[in-house]
Amino acid sequence: MKLNYKDVLIPPKITNIDSRSKIVLESKKQFKISRNNWEGIPVIASNMDYVGTFETSIELQKNKILTAISKYYSDSEWVQAIVSGVDINYSFITFGLEDPSKILDKIHSIEDLTNQTFKFVMFDIANGYIIKYHNMINEIRKQRKDLILAAGNVVTKEGVKAISEAGADLVKIGIGSGSVCDTSTVTGIGYPQFSAVEECSNEAVNLGVKIIADGGIRSSGDIVKSFVAGADFVMLGSLLAGHEQGGSPIKEINEKKHRLYYGMSSEQAMSNHEGKKKSYRASEGSVKWIEDKGDINRTIEEILGGLRSACTYLDVSNIDGINKGIDYITVK
Repeated sequence: MKLNYKDVLIPPKITNIDSRSKIVLESKKQFKISRNNWEGIPVIASNMDYVGTFETSIELQKNKILTAISKYYSDSEWVQAIVSGVDINYSFITFGLEDPSKILDKIHSIEDLTNQTFKFVMFDIANGYIIKYHNMINEIRKQRKDLILAAGNVVTKEGVKAISEAGADLVKIGIGSGSVCDTSTVTGIGYPQFSAVEECSNEAVNLGVKIIADGGIRSSGDIVKSFVAGADFVMLGSLLAGHEQGGSPIKEINEKKHRLYYGMSSEQAMSNHEGKKKSYRASEGSVKWIEDKGDINRTIEEILGGLRSACTYLDVSNIDGINKGIDYITVK
């Protein structure tokens, strides 16, 4: 039986921890391929429109949380953001399937203009099984052995192996599980997310790489379940959508302020970034107007509070204690 997050619960344990204030949410990560390391809370804001913004990054880095910045920012916008305080130790620069030389040119240009060196690069396409994509990652790795490379998306051991062999330190897991992703409906392709993370994490451990659970996270409880399944990092899209830092368009619905949120394979996204949807492509994402959530810091406070509470229930004083060693039950 393959499982989604809703099919799983985690039983509590007898605990010595009597206060959430004693919980440490920062984790220390070491990356085998780049030989790099990082310390912070292993949560990543998605590179989706109106989520992966510089304004979001400025707020999240205060809590040592990562942001995958949208790939649609220009070199000059990146330079201005870094000058204005965006910390590249907590920000991914993001690319799709592109010419490796253009990727490297952009990275080097921004580094030269800011006198800073990127730490994280995110490669993000819906179908991480494409050989041309693997070759692109491999070419970047040959040129920049120091960068922590993340790439996806895949949902099988075969996919993890291909991405890691291409040179990525981090493999992004999830196809069809996002709240505004319609890939499984449109194509029949996908994998229940909890099982995908669990199975892919086993392969990642064998290969010495790490995984990001990407998609299907609707609460702080789902973040906890991702860690129990074996995720090293968890990416958040819908949970962080609808905030003022995302800057999404606003409209009044039933006398309440709502903000636009859509999948990056939706017709809306294609129209925004490519002028229109190509005739040979199907829309694989949906569009929603969600109630305005205000300042993202309030949401982050709630998420981190939920993670601390889970640690007390599970008798672990550090977030790294929430891992595959924790038992879960199925409720399907």
